[in-house]
Amino acid sequence: VATESVTDLSQLRLSMNENGDAFAAWVMTADQTNYDLRVNAFSNNTWATTVVTLSTGLDNWLQPALDINTSGNAVMAWPAFDGTRHVMMASQYDVSTGWGVAEAIETNLGDAKSAQVAMDANGNAFVAWAQSGSPYSIYVNRFDASLGFAATASLIETRERGDASVP
Repeated sequence: VATESVTDLSQLRLSMNENGDAFAAWVMTADQTNYDLRVNAFSNNTWATTVVTLSTGLDNWLQPALDINTSGNAVMAWPAFDGTRHVMMASQYDVSTGWGVAEAIETNLGDAKSAQVAMDANGNAFVAWAQSGSPYSIYVNRFDASLGFAATASLIETRERGDASVP
């Protein structure tokens, strides 16, 4: 359980499977400048005693999204500022090894935002998000439980006029 002094908690996300296992993710800051993405697991009727920080020193644009499958595996995605733009990041949770290293799952130009995650019982997942450009477009990257994320995200919607946003 997180107990340190904070000035702001926001962007709370919850996901629970049919067995009652769950993850809670949130963004927190102590100085209104550097934001951390935190996550905690609920299993066997109790919350984990250790809160995991998946990303640190970020801005407040995080907007995390997560999903958990029947086995208790999960995928989380969020936009993170890389010094130039907001890149869509993701990490996978495996019940036997814990959270993996966060990785960029796209190399497009423009800011990524508004992630959504859907995961199946086999541990495969899709992450969808909106990406700024001229105009906003919708991209998807597939996580394969055996292979990880695809090397390239797929463009699934672009508008000739107006924006496609919030997948």
